Amino acid sequence: MWRTLMRQVTWVFAAGIAMWLWTAAPATAQQGTGELRGRVLDQQGAVLPGVAIVAKNEGSGQYREIVSGADGSFFMSALIPGNYEITAQLAGFKKYQRGGVRVEVGKTQSVDVQLQVGAIEQEVTVSAESPIVDTTTKQLGGSVQVQELADVPSVNRNFTSYLSLLPGVTATISTDSFGADSIRVNGQATQNANYMLDGAGNNDNFNNGNGGAQARIPVEAVQEFQLLTSQFDAEFGQSSGGIVNAVSRQGTNKLHGTAFFFDQNQSMTVRDYFAQQQNLPKPDARQMQWGGWLGGPIVKDKLHYFANLERIDQNRGRTINIPARPELNFTDFTHDNVWNYMVRVDHQISANNTWAVRWLRESSPQTNQFPNTNWTPARAEQENDVDWTVVGTLSSVIANTRVNTFKVSYTHEDVFFGNPGYFDNGGDQATLAPQLNHQTFVDGASTRANRRQDPAYQLDETFSWFLPGKKGDHDVKFGASYYNLPLHQFNADTLNGSFGFSASDKDFDRNDPRTYPDRLTIRVPVASDFYVKGTEVGVFAQDKWKVNSRLTTSLGLRYDVEIVPIDQTGNYLFADPKTYPIDKNNVSPRMGASYALDQAATAVVRGGWGLYYQKTAYSNFSNLVSAGAIANSFTVSFPANNVDPATVRS
Repeated sequence: MWRTLMRQVTWVFAAGIAMWLWTAAPATAQQGTGELRGRVLDQQGAVLPGVAIVAKNEGSGQYREIVSGADGSFFMSALIPGNYEITAQLAGFKKYQRGGVRVEVGKTQSVDVQLQVGAIEQEVTVSAESPIVDTTTKQLGGSVQVQELADVPSVNRNFTSYLSLLPGVTATISTDSFGADSIRVNGQATQNANYMLDGAGNNDNFNNGNGGAQARIPVEAVQEFQLLTSQFDAEFGQSSGGIVNAVSRQGTNKLHGTAFFFDQNQSMTVRDYFAQQQNLPKPDARQMQWGGWLGGPIVKDKLHYFANLERIDQNRGRTINIPARPELNFTDFTHDNVWNYMVRVDHQISANNTWAVRWLRESSPQTNQFPNTNWTPARAEQENDVDWTVVGTLSSVIANTRVNTFKVSYTHEDVFFGNPGYFDNGGDQATLAPQLNHQTFVDGASTRANRRQDPAYQLDETFSWFLPGKKGDHDVKFGASYYNLPLHQFNADTLNGSFGFSASDKDFDRNDPRTYPDRLTIRVPVASDFYVKGTEVGVFAQDKWKVNSRLTTSLGLRYDVEIVPIDQTGNYLFADPKTYPIDKNNVSPRMGASYALDQAATAVVRGGWGLYYQKTAYSNFSNLVSAGAIANSFTVSFPANNVDPATVRS
């Protein structure tokens, strides 16, 4: 047993390196899909090779056809999640048919087929069987499907909040930027979550998971999602926390659609406690949401589409309470103006080749933002945010036991934070009034004016190879990934200056020295404009070895390289970009096992071990490139901290 395990380790690692060298295009795993495996037997329990097996998606009619191997085994990977009808045919046996076999995202469904002797024109239909437990994975987590999403209400129509239905997960609903909900998994930081949509990354590379997924996918557009909380296989990287593996909805052979309209206005709200205490009027709270989806066939069983539209127009009430200056208390609202579109097309070219394209875009500008409750109306901010993502997938069956999946994707964010005056005067922050930081409240024009564009270009390729009869069945995967992550950051913060009044909350009075400002902070000489060029490459190899019907082991290795060069002119730290340090020691072994305690798999024990690395958030470079020693501008304070200007000499 030990020698066999060591041969498995050597073979997986060597094959992974060979596959990496062989693949000219970089690659990763086939997230966003599921797998189906089983064995064909006769009534006496003998294996049956050469059986034609077809798995047909009951909704779209797309199918996969293979032939059972010498030991009767069969395996199908890269299947779109959904309900499948399984048929099996062999001369001299009755046709086997079973419907309602559920393939879930990120899981392996096991179905054993038993053929009965008889004419092939005769048919045996199997139905109403108990749900099947995946006994082949060490990974821990859970999944939520489309019907559950429809049945459970959502506070803001963001599917991220549904993740809190799973054990060990806490969701944080954003009260600032729209759709920036995030999660904590098993107590880890929000930055440690990795968001996948249709097998491609959907991450905010600036904040990582701190701001949730990059592009928000509406509830109606989600087919299902899986959350892995620990013991991930080697195919999953870039995160030490949870893996959110979501799949968008697919069109079917029947034309279906839904329209919805929700409205909540001022008459349905009441004043909160603080507004009542200050005798403030009720804010003009309003929430209107409408939209719908439509999906159906273009060519039956071959070509399908799905489209989704969502509109959110809402005012979120804010109460500002400034005890030192009660006359400044007020109620107001933040306005969200959201448009979200998604289109997906799936096409089965032939029995062995399918492709799909999905496009998602959301525009979510906000006006009258009050992130803090001690801001006056003059200090309000504005946010313009556009996120979109597109992914194309090509899956090809090579021979009977090998499947290749290639993905190309692009994710983009363009977000601008500023005060209304910046947008009104053509973007000249320096001509605006200064910000006034009093002892307990903030007045004047906001110092904030910055724009961030962080696109992500991604290439993924996965090669899956099923090897039966090698002292058990082996589900082997190889892959590699390539990310190009250019960040453009423009920062005009504090060009208008900020005065500090640490001794008083009163308005300026020239006859009262306590109302004089005691500090000025300002950016000089111009706005900062900077680029950071990031590259990430990862490779992996893994083997899921089904030793017998009850024991499955998993062994894998992942390697990631992260390069984030800052080759700005005048960078005295790294004048030559080639000398920039590269994070190249991220070697991640993964291993584990699952064991069914009885033949019926009513209870399964899972265990595993691995090393996991968290990718670098680009926000860590923000201060360095916008106000540090290598930036083209910086902020200064008068007087400086802990410095008496009278003692400074040239």
